[in-house]
Amino acid sequence: MNRVLILSIALLGFSNWAQASSNEAWQAHEKQVIASCQKASQLKQSKPLGGLIEYPDELGLTAVLMGGRYPQAQMKNQRGRELCLYDKKTGKAFISEADTISRP
Repeated sequence: MNRVLILSIALLGFSNWAQASSNEAWQAHEKQVIASCQKASQLKQSKPLGGLIEYPDELGLTAVLMGGRYPQAQMKNQRGRELCLYDKKTGKAFISEADTISRP
């Protein structure tokens, strides 16, 4: 009986450790995606406008909508949005203008 109890406690400890590691991995992934998207962005002071959108592993992409201000003089500091697709395999971010995405 003691063996079962000890084994159960040990397994619970390992499952909590694995979950904490997983949360840390997700947080590190989120930071990497945001940093890569900010670097690729054409907008000033770009930042995420919502959470990350994770696509299936077969596709290997994470998406995030970024917002900021256009730096070009003719744009007169107008707000803009970009859709950033982050390739998990290469770590590269790809940006497309997304001003036409409607707001809720």
